Amino acid sequence: FKAPNNSILQRIRKKAVPHIFNFASIKPIVNHNKCKICKKCIEVCPVSAMNLTNKFPEADRKKCISCFCCDEHCPYGAIILPSWQQDIFNRLKGK
Repeated sequence: FKAPNNSILQRIRKKAVPHIFNFASIKPIVNHNKCKICKKCIEVCPVSAMNLTNKFPEADRKKCISCFCCDEHCPYGAIILPSWQQDIFNRLKGK
């Protein structure tokens, strides 16, 4: 018996898994009506994914690891964690 060569499958897996994870992970949204621009979410983000954009914090989809530290530390409850369906809808709308 000879084991099959699965190097092609391994290469596909290594390239596909990050894209699948990024597609399926939910990213936080800042409610501009509640946000007081205290920048606490920016300070606590372990990967520096939160940045000021148009005066309000916004999560960088490419950097965000969906740890939700921003939500846990926001004193004003301004971070919204959308459902998976809502997050995909927002992405399709370009938000």
